[in-house]
Amino acid sequence: MTEAERYLAEKQRRAKEAAHPGQSAQAPAAGGPSRDPSPPGALPGWFTFQGRLPRMAYFLRMLAVFPVALFGFGLAAAAPVVSLPLIVLTFILLVPQSAKRLHDMNQSGWLYLLCIIPLVHLWLVFGPGTEGPNQYGPKPL
Repeated sequence: MTEAERYLAEKQRRAKEAAHPGQSAQAPAAGGPSRDPSPPGALPGWFTFQGRLPRMAYFLRMLAVFPVALFGFGLAAAAPVVSLPLIVLTFILLVPQSAKRLHDMNQSGWLYLLCIIPLVHLWLVFGPGTEGPNQYGPKPL
């Protein structure tokens, strides 16, 4: 099973759990850590710097935010009043995702400052994560 298939299967399992709570066959042990620390009703981990984010999830989140960034930068010359909030929104959405991706690679989120260099950002997209648990949490599904 590829990483993308595992990711999609886990997302479907979580959606089924959310629709029918209490019927999960693989519920976390009592008192054990939950795999998704976000509160109910919140965007799953979009605004938190804690935890890890695997390659495929990072890539999909970048694809979701990319049109907003492209539109914002496209309007920069014509309508800076509209483009500035879009660029700020993109930054607010991308920084936590990149920090969590770095956590998956067992690196500090502060290394995101090196993403000014374009090739460093490619390392986030294509670099492998740490196998098994690391100092930032268990291996994401």
